[in-house]
Amino acid sequence: MSDPLSAADDSKHIEELYKYVERLNEATDKSQNLKDYQGIIDMAKSSIKAKQLAAQFIPRGLPLFCKDTPEHIAKIVDILGQLLVSEEFVERDAVHKALMSLLTQDVKGTLHVIFECMLCHAEVRI
Repeated sequence: MSDPLSAADDSKHIEELYKYVERLNEATDKSQNLKDYQGIIDMAKSSIKAKQLAAQFIPRGLPLFCKDTPEHIAKIVDILGQLLVSEEFVERDAVHKALMSLLTQDVKGTLHVIFECMLCHAEVRI
């Protein structure tokens, strides 16, 4: 049986997530909405339902903030590669989606960092 308070928290978190995404979608200059993107990331640390929904939204927003900064892609891929050891399916799925998004921006650089990460961290599962 679910706790009514946690159900209310779930609803609140999910509503907040949709508000962040809506503002990001409506913005003409997405880079001005870093607080909304950060809000999505923060919601990923709340309830399970909010975490699952945030896992779907995070990869969508990632290219918005990496597109103009290809020099940061290698660092982002390295961090995502380290997160692949997570036991949480939802988190691993979000990492996979984010990596696929980065692959569309810089195939060579992304693959290079993934392979380096695999050499350094034998436990990484791609």
